[in-house]
Amino acid sequence: VDGIRGENVEQVKKNITIVNEGESQVNVTLTVNNCDTFHFKVTDKRNVPVELNPHGLNEICVNLSDSSEKYALFHSNSKVEVHLLADGGIEIKTISKGIPGFGAAAVLLSLILVFYKRKSLKI
Repeated sequence: VDGIRGENVEQVKKNITIVNEGESQVNVTLTVNNCDTFHFKVTDKRNVPVELNPHGLNEICVNLSDSSEKYALFHSNSKVEVHLLADGGIEIKTISKGIPGFGAAAVLLSLILVFYKRKSLKI
């Protein structure tokens, strides 16, 4: 991929997993960042190696035999799974690595604030 002035753009290789939950083979077109297009058939499960922008959002477009289409945005550190549903629908799951324990820290902080307010109100 060329940059704005001809310099190379840094990219990372990742796999996007395509899971066919139906019983018949499906023709799939996967477009990554409006640049790389992959045409393939999926019977059960398939990993597609793609190149992604490591510094920002990436976009994928999944198209099933020109009948159903779905877009998703994700970061390169996210795990992406595309589920092809039996009814012809598409579900895209992105699992990102967040800050471990951040949710617990938010709950703990809110509990501390509740107890502090409760004592200050003398309830």
